[in-house]
Amino acid sequence: MTPSRSLPSTLYHARLHLSDQRRLLPCPGLQGQVRKAYPLLSQCHVQLVGSLGPDGEERTRWQYLLSVPVMLLCENSASCVSLGLYPELSTPLPEETMRFSGNLHLDVSLPELSASLAGPELYELRFSARVSMYLSV
Repeated sequence: MTPSRSLPSTLYHARLHLSDQRRLLPCPGLQGQVRKAYPLLSQCHVQLVGSLGPDGEERTRWQYLLSVPVMLLCENSASCVSLGLYPELSTPLPEETMRFSGNLHLDVSLPELSASLAGPELYELRFSARVSMYLSV
């Protein structure tokens, strides 16, 4: 029996750093000032949005949607909102490979996160984010 040979994997890496971001998010049913806001990083969801076009030498910029659930706690109510981040990854790979092959790994942190009331059932989320994306094929 001959040992199986596997091709060496290729690793693609991208980073997204956002500072001092603000987003207005509707929160039906949430009332009052936010006492605590925290991300549910174990429940993040990522999906390939599509191509943003060529990026240099035979590479394509691919955009992903990273949905990060954020729990907002008020005095007598709570709500979970979804914060959308859009990391990009440049590879020479076709869309089929980007969607169905390889192993995608994300490291996500929101080191600064707070929320405040901006209007009836409308909250302003302030945050900084760091995302590292790794794709091996």
